[in-house]
Amino acid sequence: MRINFILNRSGHPEKKLADVEIHFDEGLLAGLKLTGFAVWRGNGARGPFVTFPSRPYEDATGRRFFEYLRPSSTSPLAARKFRDYIIEEYLKISESEA
Repeated sequence: MRINFILNRSGHPEKKLADVEIHFDEGLLAGLKLTGFAVWRGNGARGPFVTFPSRPYEDATGRRFFEYLRPSSTSPLAARKFRDYIIEEYLKISESEA
């Protein structure tokens, strides 16, 4: 598996820093990619944050989002670790671009 960053050079939308794709190189998913991830500029002192692919739905409390990639019951911190990894890798790329 490898992570591919497509930097947002156009500046639209303004706060989007990069799109992120996960490319699968081995196993049953070899040759496929998972898209829909993005790195966004945070507000104020907050650093960049990552959004996962999702679909919207509505319930009694309003509009919510169902994320396609989420932690299993056996590894509840996996999504947080993956988000942190994407941010670390993005920061390496953005520093080398400067």
